[in-house]
Formats: sequence, structure tokens, C-alpha cells
Amino acid sequence: IWCPGTPRIKRYVHYRLVLNTLGQPLSTFGSTRELFQVIRDAMIAHMDAYDKAKILHRDVSAGNILIAPDRSGLLIDWDMSKRMDVTQQRQHSRMGTWQFISTGLLLHPHARSHQISDDIESFYWVLIYIVM
Repeated sequence: IWCPGTPRIKRYVHYRLVLNTLGQPLSTFGSTRELFQVIRDAMIAHMDAYDKAKILHRDVSAGNILIAPDRSGLLIDWDMSKRMDVTQQRQHSRMGTWQFISTGLLLHPHARSHQISDDIESFYWVLIYIVM
């Protein structure tokens, strides 16, 4: 048996509503300056969500940062986000795209909850990934 005991799987309903093209992938940046500006804009959006609404994104990745038509940055895909005032655990597995998860969460997946520092580190790994 591959999964002893009762599996703790939470069912979700997946849906998408696409009305228009939102932006281009992060990998289509035109210059290093533009890349840094787009990531900065996404970090500002993250900071505003955290400071003003007490929400953590928890899935910062290269696929979740877009370049808008005006060449600014967009942080998208907030479906894994969590309000900081909610203490109940929604899912028993680690959140995020593993290539960009903070080293602290990867090394100690059950030792602590996702913090703002983990999302900030994810922005760093996105930048390294895109530059390389």
C-alpha cells in the first residue's frame, strides 16, 4: 500500500476565467533594468498585500510574475495565499513551487509556518533562476 492510514487530501475545484491577456512571461524581459523593475513591482505588490491586508502569497515563482503591457510587474496567482490572522492549517503539505521555496522551509518542512521572509527569499530565487 503506497499510503498507509487515511490520506489527508483536501479537494479543490479548479476554474479559470480568462477575459484578456494580462501580460507576458517574466522570461521575455528586454533588459536587465527591466527585469529588476518588474521584480521590484511584484515585491511592492507583495509588500502592500502583507502590510495592508495581512496576506502572504506563499507561491512566489517565475511563472507568477508577469510583465504588463506598460512594462511594469504583476504578481499573479494568489490562490495559495493565506491571511496571517488565520491559524488553522489548510493543507498538510508545503505550499509553493519547489524550485523557489526558501531553504528554511525545504530543510525543515514541518518545523514552522510560512513567513514573509520565505516569500522574500523566493523572489531572490526567481531572480537567480531568470538570470541564469
